[in-house]
Amino acid sequence: KQWYQRRVRAFYLRQSVQHQNIKFCYDLLDKIAIKDSHGVPLLVQLLKTSENFEIQELLTGVFWNLSSSEKVKPQLLRQALEPLVRHILIPQSSWKGSQVRHDVTTPLDCTTVFRNATGCLRNLSSAGLEGRQAMRACYGLVDSL
Repeated sequence: KQWYQRRVRAFYLRQSVQHQNIKFCYDLLDKIAIKDSHGVPLLVQLLKTSENFEIQELLTGVFWNLSSSEKVKPQLLRQALEPLVRHILIPQSSWKGSQVRHDVTTPLDCTTVFRNATGCLRNLSSAGLEGRQAMRACYGLVDSL
């Protein structure tokens, strides 16, 4: 039951911030409302504690959508960058620690979770010099890509 409730909450958050031309102004306000109501740390905590692929897919979709707002990017860089790298990118890449894993025998699939996470990172990389410096300093980010 707890898994289902988390999934439903993540789904509704993703839907509320998904960009559609018709509701762009509301979209921006929803993203700022999530930021201002301390939604980012809650989403990060859920990402850290969930091993369920569906929930990870929904959460990374929310992060990708939130990252399109200039007002939310600084908070995502501070609070979501490291968890996205540690819990999504590194596990889904062939990089482990400081070495490339050579025991991978099958080609790695680009999952929706990985695509959402890298979409978020692409948006965050446009947050200016400080944002790019934070990304370069994030352990495992460059190597896992």
